[in-house]
Amino acid sequence: MICVPPTQKESIDLIFRSILSGFFKEGSFKKSIIQMTSNFVDATSDIYHKITEVLRPTPAKSHYTFNLRDVSKVFQGILMASPQTCNDKGIMI
Repeated sequence: MICVPPTQKESIDLIFRSILSGFFKEGSFKKSIIQMTSNFVDATSDIYHKITEVLRPTPAKSHYTFNLRDVSKVFQGILMASPQTCNDKGIMI
């Protein structure tokens, strides 16, 4: 039997904040977009933790549980943005 403890919120935030800030800086995004990094990470993390608290698997619906793979898909979508198409805060959101 293997037991893996859940990852702490601070660790998750640090990982995704590092990935996102590196992408925005290397991609030459505007400063206003780069400053949104913490907002993206905080919002996604808050939603993820709220979902895992509220939508727990039940015997009738045990087929799906939310995990970090779902969070990573959100950031994969953001990482597909380009500075040419997402040059404004409203567009990036």
